[in-house]
Amino acid sequence: MDLAFVQAGLLEKYLDTDVISAARVAALLKRRGILDGTPVYLDEETQTPIPPLCEFGRYLSTALLDETTLKDYGRVIGRLDDHLAGLDSDVLSATESDLVSYRGHRTQWQEMPVGASVWGRESFVLDDFYGFLVDRKILSRRPARLAARGRNALAPRVRSGMDIRHLTFEQYRYFRDVGLGGQLPNAQVDLTFRGWSPLRGRAGGDIALGSGARWREWSTVLLPETLLVPHVDEGSRL
Repeated sequence: MDLAFVQAGLLEKYLDTDVISAARVAALLKRRGILDGTPVYLDEETQTPIPPLCEFGRYLSTALLDETTLKDYGRVIGRLDDHLAGLDSDVLSATESDLVSYRGHRTQWQEMPVGASVWGRESFVLDDFYGFLVDRKILSRRPARLAARGRNALAPRVRSGMDIRHLTFEQYRYFRDVGLGGQLPNAQVDLTFRGWSPLRGRAGGDIALGSGARWREWSTVLLPETLLVPHVDEGSRL
């Protein structure tokens, strides 16, 4: 199987036929919503499209993925088919043992094995691919069993640990004002906000990130420190 990618900008340069003009082809691609980078799978001998796989390529295109991601996802299926060809199989007739063999090839046996994060993305694409084929009744079932809670059995093991990601200033302001401060995205008051002290929430966020306080120090910033102590009637304590 050969793999190609849609590139509308190259039509004027390389399309040489009297059957249809490059402008017409470009218009059809736009009309059908086929984005640049959409994978196209071709038979090696006849160079004709392989319908089920090209349908998956179009399915990816409708997800509005960027060009680089479309190409990466397309290559995942291409690499799998190349491996399966050596096993006298292909992506449409692969068995679970074929896919397990491919996982071992990618993560252990090839010259430069990929890590868990790369294989995690690839296994996601494979799971989506075979789910698509089953949903379209091209296959009766997935070649690989689903693990507990519907998880892809070929995916890497889930490892618990800290996942620290930085926020941009605009992201932090949105989190502070909307998430903690009870505002709508347009800066109006959100009357459905369920928090009870939005000013304290905003102040706490700013102090946590702007003062350099350690978390043990910050955790002592209570209502008296922001002058928002609610009035408590002495008689109600009895």
